Amino acid sequence: MAEELLTPEELEQNKSNRKKLFALIDSKNAILMAGSGCTATLYPPWKAFLDILENKALAIDPAFSGSKEDYLGFASKVKQCIGPNRYEALLHEEFKPRDKTHEPFHVTLCSLPFKGFVTTNYDSVLESALNTIYHNPENWLCLDNGSKRTIFEFIRSLDEPSPGSKRVLHLHGRYNISKSIVLCEEEYQEKYGFSIKEKERSIYEEIRAGNLSEEHFNELLLMFGYEWPIHRKMVWSLLATRRVVFMGFSMNDPYFIRMFQFVSDDVSPYDSDTHFLVLRFTKNNKDQTMKFASDLKERYGIETVLYQDDENYKGFENFISEMGNEIIPTPKADHGTDATVKSIQTKNGSEEITKELLALSKKQLENED
Repeated sequence: MAEELLTPEELEQNKSNRKKLFALIDSKNAILMAGSGCTATLYPPWKAFLDILENKALAIDPAFSGSKEDYLGFASKVKQCIGPNRYEALLHEEFKPRDKTHEPFHVTLCSLPFKGFVTTNYDSVLESALNTIYHNPENWLCLDNGSKRTIFEFIRSLDEPSPGSKRVLHLHGRYNISKSIVLCEEEYQEKYGFSIKEKERSIYEEIRAGNLSEEHFNELLLMFGYEWPIHRKMVWSLLATRRVVFMGFSMNDPYFIRMFQFVSDDVSPYDSDTHFLVLRFTKNNKDQTMKFASDLKERYGIETVLYQDDENYKGFENFISEMGNEIIPTPKADHGTDATVKSIQTKNGSEEITKELLALSKKQLENED
């Protein structure tokens, strides 16, 4: 049994937070926001992906160098080094569907009664798992390839959820739509309509200085955030008007942090449990994680639910399994159910068992909806 790293007080607080999170999801009022940690068993997690980018750049130019601490600027340098065509091909190759399109715990995750699913990932794991449950392959969209009507239908589905209407919104793009990818600094600036760079002078001082070209004026509008592209509108509306559960997020995306700052300035969710973050911690980073969790709640209204993990990285999968056991209803017995269960018990192989249990679960979910 793993060593308990939390103090009795911390453990009690985490149990309370976990109970509130499960109740929120069970109420069908939460939206899932999935980060790279949700699919790290099949695709490279964030740090590993940065290493892949670096190795590709070094293969083209052995003199290439860049700091991965500033990963937005680092990705921009890689794109400039290898060229846009190789950059797009690399993203497609790394995040296209594999032989295993999802894990069993992804099916559990997508079976939870979220109002909707949003991801910053480029892969198709969540929609693959959703399709296994609801048999609807047309269950995803990107903000860049969807029509305005499609975006409208996604937003409306959050208020009128049904098994067949659930979709995955790819906020930062999908592997097969190159123009949708949000990774480099300039891509973030274009999609979100602002820059996180420090400003030396106010926009008033810039204009007063005179001699403004149209190009520089447009740069100022971007730098000071006067444009509101659809990505910025979507993220603001989700954070300001919905309750979001973040999973697989380290919460260090500087543009997301800035969006939280905008929302906090507008609606003041300070020190609340408006949103939830499911966060991994280990023996080595426990103290920093606790401080980080406290700051998130005080500044942005994000309550943290911790799960303990080690070098085996099984903590997230176990957490989802526990969540599914508590929230997903057990199918009620009806004519033929006992025989079906007995049939399942006699079969070999987890895949067949999973499929038949999913069929039972789907029937129960449809009855409830």
